Amino acid sequence: MNNKEIRMENNSSRNTNSVFHSDKNVIRFNSHSGFTIIELIIGVMIIGIAFVAVMFAHTQIQTNSTRVEFTLRSTVLANSIMKVVRSHNFDENESPPWSSMLGPDESSSSEFDDVDDYIGYVWPSQSAGYTGYTVTTRVFYVNPSISLLDSTGVITDYKRIIISVYTDGLPQPVILSSLITHHGP
Repeated sequence: MNNKEIRMENNSSRNTNSVFHSDKNVIRFNSHSGFTIIELIIGVMIIGIAFVAVMFAHTQIQTNSTRVEFTLRSTVLANSIMKVVRSHNFDENESPPWSSMLGPDESSSSEFDDVDDYIGYVWPSQSAGYTGYTVTTRVFYVNPSISLLDSTGVITDYKRIIISVYTDGLPQPVILSSLITHHGP
């Protein structure tokens, strides 16, 4: 045997375990096919990490969905209350001079006749299907030449109405604000 034949013999003996044997065109399976324990552990870890990521995303979506629902319900409640308040007169007096004391002039909410009567009124949100919601109302005079957002303590032709809706489902209240003026002669 010469060196050339020995090399060929060694090469052919190495290929006996290969998937495809070139000499006979026969497909053979490797005696070491399958997954090792390390490959299985890595696969399980990857699946576990993916599962945790999917569960985290699901929790975030559910939390955001709940927050959106509370915000929507709070906004609807604030808007309906704002409509009730704005449906009343600007002031107790029909024309200037306007009332210097703001607040309820009547003993019952059914007798409220102007917007500032709702200051400090406790809205019955439970009866309207809004259990767990608290609504507060603020009404004050504003001076447009100084500030439209804050009370100036001066009687003017403008009042700001602020409806705040609080619920445990939101970290901050939903606040709806409106500016109203006397719309008469």
